[in-house]
Amino acid sequence: MKKVFLLLASALMGVASFAAEWTYDDAKKEISVDYNMYGTKDAAGTSIQWQAGNQGALLDAVEEATSDVAWVPQQGEKFSVTISGVASNTGKLQMCVVDERPEVGYYAELSGYAAVDVEKDKPFTLEGVLSIKNTVYTNDKTGEEVALTKPGLILGFLYSGVSTDEGFSSTDPFIITNAEMEVAFAVAANYESPVELAYNGKSPADDTKYQYQYEFTSKVDPGKVKAGAYANVTFTGKAISDVTTLMYVLADNSMQKPDETHEGSWYFAQTTADFITFAANIKAGDNVNKQFSYALEKGSNPETDEELVSEDKKGPRFEDVLLAEATEKLMALYFENASITVEITDEPKYGDPDPGTAVEEVSNVAFENGVIYSSSIVVYNQAGQVVATASDEFAINTLKAGIYFAKTAEGSISFVVK
Repeated sequence: MKKVFLLLASALMGVASFAAEWTYDDAKKEISVDYNMYGTKDAAGTSIQWQAGNQGALLDAVEEATSDVAWVPQQGEKFSVTISGVASNTGKLQMCVVDERPEVGYYAELSGYAAVDVEKDKPFTLEGVLSIKNTVYTNDKTGEEVALTKPGLILGFLYSGVSTDEGFSSTDPFIITNAEMEVAFAVAANYESPVELAYNGKSPADDTKYQYQYEFTSKVDPGKVKAGAYANVTFTGKAISDVTTLMYVLADNSMQKPDETHEGSWYFAQTTADFITFAANIKAGDNVNKQFSYALEKGSNPETDEELVSEDKKGPRFEDVLLAEATEKLMALYFENASITVEITDEPKYGDPDPGTAVEEVSNVAFENGVIYSSSIVVYNQAGQVVATASDEFAINTLKAGIYFAKTAEGSISFVVK
């Protein structure tokens, strides 16, 4: 892949300017983003935003993956982008894919976006999978439809302070030093009735695993969802990739969503604090057919376990949320012909979740007859919470049923307790 991107680029996620470009110089290990005088303004009316786009970053990735030099974006195609380095200022760095032509208006978004908070002179990593969702722009004034054919990767930095701060300069670009950048491209999935679990970042419990999430609209009766009732779940689907663990939770999606800065309350309330692991060690091509029941708890914020009042003017709106983990980072994880049905009853219809029994050795950890041996042992549940610590040895049968991750001086392992 070419490492110096210096092509014309021209769009913003806020208010657009059609002259700016960001550059990546691999020899200097430096990314430079120009100031955007039309960007988000502070109380003094001065922009506190640096933002620009670049086509070359995307076109090179497409050519490298497919040899296509005349690429036009199609719905479902994806770019996996990872940028790391040291930021020249403190604020929020974000990225997305847009069409760069003036005739589509200020800009036209083709994908969602990814963001990370950065701190001056501190290393950071921004990563995300940007999926092409829109390929046609409709002019609000004329109703004319325009095909989106000139995509650019937009980098935007929003300063955390105000323009009157000492050291603020609109003449200096936002710089990322010690920069490393990787852009990979994947064509749209061509599976039979695929369900796509989108990339959701690294597992908080084990950073050798990556998580993927999907939300089905649930048809449960809201009046039956209460603490002490049971969710009776049936899941079927064919795995396209290897899946380390497959988890489920019934969630109330009537919570207020975070604002555009991704701040604010969590956007759904879980009916149980932890996701329920119901399948493990799935191989690509496996048909998964599982039925299980679990007791509902009160709705809670999955980050804090704080109880939430999860109802809007229309009442509770439930979703069936899948969370999968894989040891390989994928653009997306798919199941063919996936289906979830859930019934809420006062008594369980099926047995407890049974993910199977397995121990996966991620590195050279001493494990024998259900005992972990190490000078330092820390055990986490699937939510990333520490549930046990030990030195010398730890017997896993002292834990209640569930899936766990143990980090030791030698490495880490994951295991299921039945």
